Parts: sequence; C-alpha cells; structure tokens
Amino acid sequence: MKTKDSKIFTQEEHLCLSRKLAYSKLTIRTLSKIHFDISKKELNILLKRITNGYGTIVELNKTFNIMLQYHGRFKSFLIGIGINYENPGQPDFKLLRIDTIVESTHHSTNAVFLGETKIEGPHFHWYNSVYAMFLSQKIFNLSNPNEAIYEGIIKFLLEKKKNLNLNKNIIKEALPYEEFIKLCELSIQKKYLMRDEYITTNEKLQTNPKVVLNQILKRELF
Repeated sequence: MKTKDSKIFTQEEHLCLSRKLAYSKLTIRTLSKIHFDISKKELNILLKRITNGYGTIVELNKTFNIMLQYHGRFKSFLIGIGINYENPGQPDFKLLRIDTIVESTHHSTNAVFLGETKIEGPHFHWYNSVYAMFLSQKIFNLSNPNEAIYEGIIKFLLEKKKNLNLNKNIIKEALPYEEFIKLCELSIQKKYLMRDEYITTNEKLQTNPKVVLNQILKRELF
C-alpha cells in the first residue's frame, strides 16, 4: 500500500490499518506515514465545537479513514480508524486518546491501566489489542506468571493467529515480559478491571484543547 504522502507500510502496519492490531509503538510508526489532511470546513466545525464545549468527529485522512473525535465534556481527543456504527460519534478501532485533564476514573480502585500511574496533568492513552489476546487465552494459568508461561502464550498465539502473520518480536514489542507480569498481577491476582490502554506523559502536551489540536495536526506529539 503506497500513497503520494506515505511510505510503503510494513506487515504489522497493514494489520493496524485493517483494524486488527494496535499498540503504542506500532501506532506511532503507522500514523507517522500518514498525512493529516483535515479539510478547512471540518477544521472550522471542530474549532467551533471546542469553543462551545461540545464534541464532534472529523476525518483526519480520507484515504485511510483516520478519524479524530473531540469529547467536549472530558476535553479529550481520540484518534482511530473508521466509524463505530453503534456509536457514530466514536472511531471504530481506537488507537490513541489524548487527555488534557485527569478523569476521576484514573483513580478508581476498580479499573486500572498499565504505564504511568501518578498522573496529574495531560497524558496519552495508547490502546493495546495484545492485552486481550494474553488474558483471553484458556491454555495457561496466569495466577503465577513466569517466563516459561510468557513464551508459551506467545507460541500459542503465533499458531492461533496465523492469519495475522505475527511474529515473536511484534508480540514482545507490544507486551514486554515485565508488562506481562504486571498485567497478570493487576488483572488476575488483584482482580482489577484491566483497561486495554497504556498511559504515558509528554512534557510538550498542553492543557488547552485548541493548542493540543494544533499540536496533533503539526505532528508535534508523536
């Protein structure tokens, strides 16, 4: 797949664009090859909605169906692929959410995230589709995870997900061993509701939604 404003996509980037695989490093690599060409009309609509405190969804790239949702209540941006037809105000396949404020759910004892935990300001939520692959497999007991179990699950997934043409390096990049241990601890041992998101911060990220929008369009954040 090649366009006038992109390089050739790798196998895993194709999987991302076809809504089958997402994790932070893959999302960054994929989006870096795609030009954000939001129309002037949609940009003006988006800016007006931000000013009035409302949400909307616009197209960042028509060729690859990259969508940008703004949530007025939470002052957050969500980048994804396609439209969720059950909820047309959201992308169908979520890649990245940018929060300008810290929601109360971040401090909930019921639902937790991997990544940075002491969040006090603007931050990123990177959606990771590999978490669910590990947690939903029924072959290995995750109560006492170790490296042998980690490697065993990877081998199992490579066999089960042959249609995705994954390899060990991709899976390990999406979920390193240390994060696998933490995932099992929180989800299995402590029985928290595990969100399929990894949180990071960026000192460049601002709190003003209009400024953040400009940062997104100018590719200053990722």
